[in-house]
Amino acid sequence: MQSRLQRHLGSAYPKRAAVTAMLLALPACERAASDDGDRTGNVSRAAIETQPPAPDPCAWLPASEVAQVVGTLAGPPSRVYSAERAEADAEGEACLYRVADETIGEIAIQVEMEDATTFEVGSGMAMEAMARELGPGATGGAAQEPSDSAAAWDYEGGIPFRMYVGRLGHMAVQIGHASVTLAPEKLVELAARVRDRVPDLPVAAPGADPGAGGSGDDPCGLVPRAEAEALLGPLPIAPFRSAESSPFADGDGPSCTYYRGKHRVLVLTPTRSDGKMMFGMAAGLSQRISSVIGAGGQAADTLDGPWDQAGSGIDGALYFLKDDQMLEVQYRAGGIDQAAAVKLAAAAMPRL
Repeated sequence: MQSRLQRHLGSAYPKRAAVTAMLLALPACERAASDDGDRTGNVSRAAIETQPPAPDPCAWLPASEVAQVVGTLAGPPSRVYSAERAEADAEGEACLYRVADETIGEIAIQVEMEDATTFEVGSGMAMEAMARELGPGATGGAAQEPSDSAAAWDYEGGIPFRMYVGRLGHMAVQIGHASVTLAPEKLVELAARVRDRVPDLPVAAPGADPGAGGSGDDPCGLVPRAEAEALLGPLPIAPFRSAESSPFADGDGPSCTYYRGKHRVLVLTPTRSDGKMMFGMAAGLSQRISSVIGAGGQAADTLDGPWDQAGSGIDGALYFLKDDQMLEVQYRAGGIDQAAAVKLAAAAMPRL
């Protein structure tokens, strides 16, 4: 739980801190063997097929394909820090393509597999705050008009003349640019080409063994596969243990991921002690951000279920508290609505 809060504050994952910094800077903007396993002991699981967590970002889309869409390139692509910060970095998360047409300049493409919903939350809040302070025209109109391919994404948006984002489940394609001449449909086409190249498989947590038998209580025992499928539909892969509050597969992880296909995932994370403190931290951060921007997001305290309190995080995750135990449900990347997420939590909570 702590690591997830640190991600929101930008201290644990510096390459994802840009969105968090944008959120926390908003006051200035305002002024200006069994698949289901056993809940206790080690669990023997069949190995699941995964993809690596951090492949070379320039391998997603060959330069020749980029040139087909935007025109002749000025040189070979190179790795950069991120789609938002196109600085040379041998271990960067984005790939920079320099276009010969100087009116287009450079575009940086990044595939984000974790915290993919954070960008849309952060950009939406920033746009809302700017529009409220400076007027609707200050943001250059809509963040991104839905394209003809919008049905292929769970989310499509961005920031005008800076960033295009298409998200499918927990996988997002971000394209950073500073061009006013590049047609929006070109960005959409590039993102779609990248999306279609990403394997429809879970992502392995760095340095973890996805098929290892986990120690301690098995989080996937909270909602066995049969019960989950009754709520979510058929699952192409049995629920698997994952890194904390993450869809990344880890055979000894404290969370459980339910993979629905097409990168759509739900992640359950139990906190079996100190739940009151964790709940207060999660709900408090959400309320702080909401009050800063004047958002209407309220804690979901009126939700009925086998818990004492319920609330939501700034990224839309739901938190349920019973005595000193808490359950976190990340569902926005799962392609389901909040009602289905609450039903999943109601099935899991008594087993804590």
